[in-house]
Amino acid sequence: MSPYLCQQKTLRDHKLQNKSWLINTGCRGFLFCLIVVLGMLFIWQTSSASTKGFAINDLQKKISDLEKESQKLDLEIAEQRSLKNIENRVSELGLVAADNVKYVTILGTAVARR
Repeated sequence: MSPYLCQQKTLRDHKLQNKSWLINTGCRGFLFCLIVVLGMLFIWQTSSASTKGFAINDLQKKISDLEKESQKLDLEIAEQRSLKNIENRVSELGLVAADNVKYVTILGTAVARR
């Protein structure tokens, strides 16, 4: 046989060589490490997302509690501004209601004349 025929690889040799790098121990070790690292990253990301979800849920509960408290305060303000409550405070302070109220009407628009 000629040296050229001995050096030329056949199609079968190429297929075996392509399969051998997957069967190789180093390649399997690398793939295993890659899978472990990606798995750990997935678990970390999932844990981070669920933690943020709980934090968002707590904040939403606080918002609803603050809205309820705000509504209670608005109701209390409305009660304090009611006419009945104002009349009670006027009588407690000993103030007298004004009678015969006279309003001043301005005839001209000028403030001062020369």
